[in-house]
Amino acid sequence: MAYEKIAQLLDTRHICRNNVILDALYEIFRIEFSKYYCSDRNFDSPINVLMCVNPSTHKVVMPIASFLQCFAKLTLARSSFAETRSGSLGFLDAWTDICERFSKVNIEDFELDPTGDYTLSNPIGLRNYNTALLVIGCLDTSLEYALLYGVRSLNSGSTSGARCALDNPALAIEIFSKFNRFSDILYNRCVKDDKKRVIGSITDLTTMSLPALVQILRQILPEYNGRNIGNVDSRMALWSANNKLIWHLLDATLSRIQRRRLIGFSAGVQGSLPPVPDVSTVLEVGYIVYAGALVYYASARPDEEVELPLYLRSKGNRGRSVLQLCSDILGACITDLATRGIVDLLSATLMRPSPALFTATSAPEDACADMALLVGRLRNSVTVLLAQPSTPMKDVVSILATIQLLTTRLAEIATGNTVDSHREEAVECLKQCAEWTVTLVDKELRGD
Repeated sequence: MAYEKIAQLLDTRHICRNNVILDALYEIFRIEFSKYYCSDRNFDSPINVLMCVNPSTHKVVMPIASFLQCFAKLTLARSSFAETRSGSLGFLDAWTDICERFSKVNIEDFELDPTGDYTLSNPIGLRNYNTALLVIGCLDTSLEYALLYGVRSLNSGSTSGARCALDNPALAIEIFSKFNRFSDILYNRCVKDDKKRVIGSITDLTTMSLPALVQILRQILPEYNGRNIGNVDSRMALWSANNKLIWHLLDATLSRIQRRRLIGFSAGVQGSLPPVPDVSTVLEVGYIVYAGALVYYASARPDEEVELPLYLRSKGNRGRSVLQLCSDILGACITDLATRGIVDLLSATLMRPSPALFTATSAPEDACADMALLVGRLRNSVTVLLAQPSTPMKDVVSILATIQLLTTRLAEIATGNTVDSHREEAVECLKQCAEWTVTLVDKELRGD
């Protein structure tokens, strides 16, 4: 838990700008890191994971993934200061080594068998479970580092620091492939005595924070601006074509907004709830999924073929498409902000984004018009989707659910003690929604 709290602090700007605090933490983490990091490439794994599990009790004694996540953020934050930069470069090289070697590991490198026992009711299964959990955590941390910061080539001789992750997207995909394979083994092999799975979803195994996921999604779901979709950077296209990776990141984002409980580091230890996201982060998540996915349908005409980026062209895992996940995330953002009484702020931010709105704590007075406009665009998305051949109905239903959340708020405005003009806007939008719904149902019943 201590490492998780430190990682959350390192996501905040005021801590990352305090050189004194960073130096104090760095000295402690540097000594601890040297105990577990193995620079000898004759060993397959760069981290001695087996040291982190007690050989007698088979319990986790060192949550190495959380430690590495903290140390990576700490090293990078410290490297931004000129006076401490040279001391951090060696550890940036170490992170390059960690990412590259973890992209090549096999589960057998950790004395694990993909067909072995991972149940929690016996010592062997407990040992295997906890070891696999730690390895998956290390892969997840390496994936976060590669996606966020990239890695410098050990052969380049560069001292300019970590490059943008887009310089080598293939490495991140290789690490994710390992993470996905190892997680799938644990997900399927770890069952209770009644044969029920212990892990609800592979996404539950990721430790990425919501701020980190937001930074990654900014790159992977670029804002739509009417440009030629086919003219995409080849490195970005490699990520966009990896639907499983994007699905994983979106589902992890959804779980953070919904605050689903994470998997604990050790068998029998219940994971913690993610921290409550701040308003600006929720607004940014909502904007990313709208401007990077939903807007392609919201701004199209029903009689035209919609030109889509690669990540919107195919289904994700278990039948859920990227579009459906984006709509679900937008719905989760609406629900979160509704509990805070500021859902109107999201509509204004999506319809006329500005730096001031992303940092605002209350909605502008004319936000009702923005909400009506957003509802109209989401309705258009449904109309466009239904006009496309072989549209998954789950996508349509998800957007309809999001519209329902917004119309609930409009009904509150229409019947509440508010400005007459806002009440009239809400009533008019609700009337249009009712008429549109009747037309939609009628078409479906007639099979048009």
